[in-house]
Amino acid sequence: GLCAIALHALGHGITQALWDVRRLIGWLRRLDGMPIGVYGQSLGGFLTTLLAGLEPVDGVVAGVPFVDVLDLMAHHGPPAQYSSVLRADSAYAAFRTVSPLALAPVLPADRRTVLAGRVDQLIPTAQSIRLEQAWRPSRVHWFDGGHAGYGWSRQNLKVVTDFLGYTLSAAGGRHT
Repeated sequence: GLCAIALHALGHGITQALWDVRRLIGWLRRLDGMPIGVYGQSLGGFLTTLLAGLEPVDGVVAGVPFVDVLDLMAHHGPPAQYSSVLRADSAYAAFRTVSPLALAPVLPADRRTVLAGRVDQLIPTAQSIRLEQAWRPSRVHWFDGGHAGYGWSRQNLKVVTDFLGYTLSAAGGRHT
């Protein structure tokens, strides 16, 4: 039905976004060979976690990412007629192809990090915990806030700028 079509379109949209980002990274590499870092929030954080399993960039920061599209949708209480589609084996099989939990990171642990909110009402903390377990020994920076306040946090901004500053300057030596 309609829900299955929407899920198919969502899966296609995710793969298209990854394709676009990977083409951009390739173009940047051809320009000058400088280090490349990727930072994304929310849906961008999700795409960043996927990218970390596909593209050997120099550093990634995933801000308040989710890792399981179907679980996230089910968490937000869809109408009953859609719940069975979200829980179907065929949906899980399809979305496994766009799951950062199914991809081993191609980046070493010191070149990837996650920021997660302890009281995020949009992205349940269980999603960040699952990523933390899958990405061990990567560092997850937990902050006392939620999804909307993530971008307003000076602490989070410092983590992002310090982490990318460190990884990109360290990578600069690898690229010369």
